[in-house]
Amino acid sequence: MLGTLGIVLRAKRHGLIDSAADIIRHLRELGFYLDDVIVGSALESVDETWE
Repeated sequence: MLGTLGIVLRAKRHGLIDSAADIIRHLRELGFYLDDVIVGSALESVDETWE
């Protein structure tokens, strides 16, 4: 099973998107709830930061 955040990270790792943070930010704007701590850890795993 793979969640929304996992799909975004996988897309980043495979070079399908330039920025996982931008996608996550947009998902939040659409109303998705993603915990700040989990998002921070996830972004670190793809060498990005939550600004």
